[in-house]
Amino acid sequence: MNPIIQENGFYRIEINPVNAAILQICEKNSGLTLISDQRLGEGFRILLPLPDYECNYIYGNAQKKPEIEQKETSVEFYWGSPLVNEKGSFALDFRLNILLEDQKVVFRCSSRNNTNYQIAEVWFGFIGGMDGLGKTQELKRETEILIPTGNLPWTKKIFEDFGNTRGQTLGCLSPEHTFHYPGFLCMPWIAIFN
Repeated sequence: MNPIIQENGFYRIEINPVNAAILQICEKNSGLTLISDQRLGEGFRILLPLPDYECNYIYGNAQKKPEIEQKETSVEFYWGSPLVNEKGSFALDFRLNILLEDQKVVFRCSSRNNTNYQIAEVWFGFIGGMDGLGKTQELKRETEILIPTGNLPWTKKIFEDFGNTRGQTLGCLSPEHTFHYPGFLCMPWIAIFN
């Protein structure tokens, strides 16, 4: 199936029409691409805890194909109710917008929850399969992340140092970091640079 293409003078984005996973982001001026392994892409993930099962995740990749509305500078994906997983079907719908605004790629989402349960987490805007910024593997390993915190920024070479410096592994087999806004983050963004 052919990807959905969105582009402007700065970026070319390829999106999977089946699940809204980002397949590639190319920065046109440098020719750099961000994604090296497309298998790690996802459109969205919702945590809807149940009384007897708190880790009730609903994965966008497991839903039926969304309705798609493509415009000149944006594309909208809509999954109508119900959303399903191995625990059943849930009266939720989900809308994901991917928008090109000059030098920005903007992800927005909304959901309507008609269940008796409260949504605990919504994950979207995944850039899965990234291995750094640069034209060579050596340069890619030098990629850093900057997290704006209350008093000092938190930085790390994220493709070279996989240490668990914040003590949060979230039950994963490999280190994973989470940053909450408001809270640890004083701004609702992070920067990845090289």
